[in-house]
Amino acid sequence: LHDEITKVEVTTKDLEQSLKQVHKDRDTVIKEIEDNRENESGILKGFVEKYGEGRLNLTDMSWIPNENKQ
Repeated sequence: LHDEITKVEVTTKDLEQSLKQVHKDRDTVIKEIEDNRENESGILKGFVEKYGEGRLNLTDMSWIPNENKQ
């Protein structure tokens, strides 16, 4: 019975360490997503400054200017 309790305690510690690593990995991924969003925002701002208001066509990565409504 003592051996079984020891095994359970070791397994519990291993699971706690694994959970800590999963949380750390999650935080890293979230930070990378935030960084990518900032980069994307900067790229789009650059397109607007260079080509005027519009949107990026994600199919062929071309810039589509907004139609001027008169």
